[in-house]
Amino acid sequence: MKQLITLLVFCALFNTLSAQDYFPFLRSNISYFEGQNSKVYTLKIKDSRNNQYNFEPNLHINPNFNEGGCDIKTNASWIGRKVVQVSDTSFWIINFAGKPITIYTNSKVGQSWEAYIDGVTPVMFNHFKDSTLQIFGATDSIKIIQTTLPAQSNTTQLVDVWLSKKHGLIKTVNFYTFPKTFQLGILTYQFPSTLTLISEANTNLPLQNITWSDIYNFDVGDEFHYLDYNFRMNYQPNSITTDTCRSIYIVYQKQSFNDSFQYKFTRRQYCTYKDNNSVSSTLVTDSIDIMYANNTLLDEEPGVTQMNRTGNLSEVYTIELKRNTIEKATYITEILFGEHDTCGFLAADLNNTPQNYYKGAGGPYYEEQINGFPGISSSAHQLVYYKKSNQTWGNPWPQNVSLSKTQQQHSFAIYPNPAKNWLFVNNPNTLMFGFKLLNIWGEVVFETIINTSENNLNISELKSGIYFYHLRNEEQLESGKLVID
Repeated sequence: MKQLITLLVFCALFNTLSAQDYFPFLRSNISYFEGQNSKVYTLKIKDSRNNQYNFEPNLHINPNFNEGGCDIKTNASWIGRKVVQVSDTSFWIINFAGKPITIYTNSKVGQSWEAYIDGVTPVMFNHFKDSTLQIFGATDSIKIIQTTLPAQSNTTQLVDVWLSKKHGLIKTVNFYTFPKTFQLGILTYQFPSTLTLISEANTNLPLQNITWSDIYNFDVGDEFHYLDYNFRMNYQPNSITTDTCRSIYIVYQKQSFNDSFQYKFTRRQYCTYKDNNSVSSTLVTDSIDIMYANNTLLDEEPGVTQMNRTGNLSEVYTIELKRNTIEKATYITEILFGEHDTCGFLAADLNNTPQNYYKGAGGPYYEEQINGFPGISSSAHQLVYYKKSNQTWGNPWPQNVSLSKTQQQHSFAIYPNPAKNWLFVNNPNTLMFGFKLLNIWGEVVFETIINTSENNLNISELKSGIYFYHLRNEEQLESGKLVID
């Protein structure tokens, strides 16, 4: 009898310990998850006490639409406001409304439980099946839990939550907006409805978070080719100005410090200026010094919100990484905050242009356009080519950059002007160009690709009036005014 009791106690203890191996997240490491559009979000514990876990916040639209004047929330992760460990095998994930979603880590196949209730109808979780999966090269046990959640247009959908023994949640819904599963928000701030751990399980390699020193660590002999331009169209009076520079920078001296890099570059830069009445150009060949100082923002993990506040106006930063590349981007916008730092609304910078950085190739690189009366302006700083050791990328400028391919090209022929139903564009070199027509309010009303020598564009649906064309690729920019009768 004692042996039987001992065996039962052992089995119960074994089952309890085995269940304890399951935990909703990694307690001692950072996890990366992929949402819609290949965006990456970090899951990282910010602080923990009394079995309550808070995570580094993400920037997202406030899903509580009853909270007037609050479009942006910055106080919670996608996993929720916090996770509360109720017992060894029971967890509450607190959503945007402060209500718990219950997860049992010791559930068995076929078991169902009331995970969430908001109003009359509860949300049920069902332990559908157990399985195994290769995650980061090792076999892991997983529980597959299913639930039915409201979706768009008053419909429902069946969704899975996968809980692994070694990595916690590896496939999950966005618990902050739970029980909603559709995307919320505007512009860049659409928040993911589902997320998946980035792993070999879904053919994605683990994410490499490049840092400030990775980005700006050049070597002597490294060569970088840049395109810079500033473009302005004014409606009243009608005028167009374009300022374009093509540059070649080559590192010939380097000094490394704990908080900065100091470089000497040889520079060859050819610039042209064009307005309604004249065209001028300059050629500079010289050497310049550039120091890149430590920028802790660039060391941040993807998706984590950072704020730089002055009064009620804050610049809010979020970082994105592109998987399996050396590219990193920051998104910067301005948010007006009220009484609480965690609740605000968009103030400006609705285009939210990304600033891109590359491992060992610097940055920021960007291309932005601002539309509005009395005109349109656009500017860019782009990397078009680099050479590092035996590695090259992009298309280089000629070493005698003033004789670039652009200078050897003939101008486009765009006719007739005024036009009516058809517009003809003659492309003398048959390279690919993007072609846009904008109205006087800066709105793009027609857009296409030009990649043949003769292009016939049907503009019959456009109203009579004044328009501006904008035609460019990475080496050439042309623009002008077009009248449509």
